[in-house]
Amino acid sequence: MEEAKELYEVLGLPIDATPAQIKDAYYRLSKLFHPDRHNVEQKLTAEQKFQSVQAAYEVLSDPIKRQIYDKYGTKGLKVEWDVGPAGQSTEELQEAIREQLQAKESQNLDLLVQNRTETNVMINATPLFAKNLRVRNPLALGMASTRELTLLERFSLVQWVSFHLKNSFSIPLSTSKNSKFPIPNFFQGSSKDDDFSDPLEDNESINGSTRLIFITEASAKPGARTQPSLSAVIRHQPSARLSTETGLSILRPGIATVKAIYALNNETFVIPMIRVSSYKRPPQATVVIGRQISRYGTLSVRWKTGSWSLGSWGAAYPSNNASSFSIIWQQLKPSLDDPFPVLKWNAELTAGLLYSGVGYNYNIDTLGPYQLQCGTSLSTVGGLQVTADANRKVFRHSAMGLTVAIGLPSGALTLNISWSRLGQKFSFPIMWSSALDRSSAFWGLALPIGSILGVDYLFLRPRRISEEKRKRALRLQQHKKLHDTKKEAAEQIVSLMRELVQKKQKMEAEKGGLIIEYAEYRTIPRKSALTKRKEGVIKQDVTIPIASLVDDSRLVIPSSVSKSSIIGIYPLFSDADKELLIVYKFHQQSHHVLLRDKQGVLLPNREHKLL
Repeated sequence: MEEAKELYEVLGLPIDATPAQIKDAYYRLSKLFHPDRHNVEQKLTAEQKFQSVQAAYEVLSDPIKRQIYDKYGTKGLKVEWDVGPAGQSTEELQEAIREQLQAKESQNLDLLVQNRTETNVMINATPLFAKNLRVRNPLALGMASTRELTLLERFSLVQWVSFHLKNSFSIPLSTSKNSKFPIPNFFQGSSKDDDFSDPLEDNESINGSTRLIFITEASAKPGARTQPSLSAVIRHQPSARLSTETGLSILRPGIATVKAIYALNNETFVIPMIRVSSYKRPPQATVVIGRQISRYGTLSVRWKTGSWSLGSWGAAYPSNNASSFSIIWQQLKPSLDDPFPVLKWNAELTAGLLYSGVGYNYNIDTLGPYQLQCGTSLSTVGGLQVTADANRKVFRHSAMGLTVAIGLPSGALTLNISWSRLGQKFSFPIMWSSALDRSSAFWGLALPIGSILGVDYLFLRPRRISEEKRKRALRLQQHKKLHDTKKEAAEQIVSLMRELVQKKQKMEAEKGGLIIEYAEYRTIPRKSALTKRKEGVIKQDVTIPIASLVDDSRLVIPSSVSKSSIIGIYPLFSDADKELLIVYKFHQQSHHVLLRDKQGVLLPNREHKLL
């Protein structure tokens, strides 16, 4: 938390400072900025700095206030805490604070409602490239003649095949900030069979231990009635290892579903699910068992009962023979941008009465801004199919994708164009051609891909660059304003310290102690990526701030603190690396040391002596 550094910077300390360091810094700075030790012109400024030091010490010296500040920042200090009796352990204190913070936030639960919408429109565009598609020619007098359809006539035959709309929103009934999804991070669900409740989005955390989810769906086809459905799901997580879901379809046909996710340990999990459509037939069940075999490899098995009967129970209903058994291997890989591993490839083998097949998907390393995936599957239903998928982030919260699927040996070509933004997703599957030829390959592959790349390069890319420039200029403006504010404050502090520091240095000189002759905080020269020349060095004279750290002929700078957080030193307006030069005398001998920005030092040191 960035704001949690402010009070530490007031005392010139790192975040992990000990109580003794906090106390020493307070005594040193309170003496330095005490209003009675400054003249009339500087008294007002000194009083402001003195009050800031006192306020910082009041928080950081109190274990409870410091813990609240470290976790919640200055906002946490404004809350009226009632943390219970004294003598609590750290864990008990954290739990008490957590419970009270949850009570304070309960009035804002309506802001936590999560909403997702999926829109899917399937389009049949096969008439565009269908061969032997002819109509009678009325201009052929006295002869039975046909002609090929014009392009406009072919376009008129393109129509939508199905429309599906799904909307879900969830409401937290009880919150728990320690809730964690019980499935270990090494597993990423690869099966799409479980559509009982919405899956978690990438990087989504479970904000509530109990959530109520409403799911509405509507499907439509040309010439058929719309089929609406409404379901309610309660997702409850009683422990870190167990998560349960119970759902009920409110509209006909009434379907009840119960699902549980249980982690036996950090390597093994079990997911049972039961689906009940009628009391007149046995329920359908699905069981998934997974275990981490290697560091990034997970093996899981899935068994589906399908429809079945037990004696006369369910015999009146036709069996769909959907029973199947699947073996799934999932291989992950470490990611530089994500704390958790990401999917590298997965393979699935399924044997069933209605469907049997094998599938393989491989995630190609990111190619520039594009995320690519290719896959293939062979089944008793769809034959051999090859797919290629490309996605890219268009704006901060928007992404677009294109999926191409080719069936072999028929050559049936299907495209899927998608757009997603903040939980809203639009998909347009297009049945492009029933047989692949040069014309359909060009218009179905080259044209869409070229069009998407052209739109991205000619329209979206300039907009992204313009937006990035605007944000960068805004950040620079904010940083410049913050830099000027800190520079002004540092200069005021230096003017307050100058006279007292000079007196201390004079006393050090009289006893042959540690004297800071010169100190400079500066950027390290580097070559510009554009001009290939060394950039100018930005310097800051920090002799007074460094000399103020001298205490009894010793100077200590912790290694975990940036030099710009030392009292009287302001950050340099540059992203280049920084260094600190200190020239000092000890026992009348000249010394010299050059430090990196977060390099610690203890002065004097005989290794710094100039020969």
